Amino acid sequence: MTRAQRAALVAAMHNRQGVVYAGSIHVRTLAALARRGLVTLSEGGTAATLTDDGRTAAIAQVTRV
Repeated sequence: MTRAQRAALVAAMHNRQGVVYAGSIHVRTLAALARRGLVTLSEGGTAATLTDDGRTAAIAQVTRV
């Protein structure tokens, strides 16, 4: 994963529960990361889990862009 991809996914806003809201993340970016196995999308594509070396690094709420 490139530094820009990581920054894009972990950017946006953090709420008090530590959830990353990825409203600024384009759906195509998430799809590209998912193809590389770096992001796991939930059923329906409403949430994504960023994995870094097999560990969960961030959980993103995906909004339609």
